[in-house]
Amino acid sequence: MVMSLLGQALIDYIKSDFDISVYWDTLNKNGITKERLLSYDRAIHSEPNFRSEQKEGLLHDLGNYMRSLKVCKTLNMDIKKVMQKIGALSLKLNMVSSKENIEKHILHYQFREKKRSAIKSIQSNHVLALALSANGMLCSIQYMLSVVIFWC
Repeated sequence: MVMSLLGQALIDYIKSDFDISVYWDTLNKNGITKERLLSYDRAIHSEPNFRSEQKEGLLHDLGNYMRSLKVCKTLNMDIKKVMQKIGALSLKLNMVSSKENIEKHILHYQFREKKRSAIKSIQSNHVLALALSANGMLCSIQYMLSVVIFWC
């Protein structure tokens, strides 16, 4: 952002026939002061000072530079959008994965519960069968005793 503001300030300065106040007006309107320029890692210590015979070449080169900055900014924005979409997709995949894991656990739990229910049912049936069998044996013994008593 600062680079494009500096480029625009230089273009404005050149188009105004090198009026340095136009340069500073452009920067100051966008919150850039001399102090800020000095605070950068590669501090800017001096004002631009070009000659009139450089005007056309400077405007041409700065115009190309500004177009390059816009392309970089657009690409950067596109990359950020792609990264956001990748992040959202990753989140969705994690959610799907989590959902699948939850579904697997639910199915496992349901299977385990059905298995327990079947075992209980089998156990109940065995108890009933044993009871019926014991009851049947008791009935048989009573019948045999009644026959024995009848004959005696």
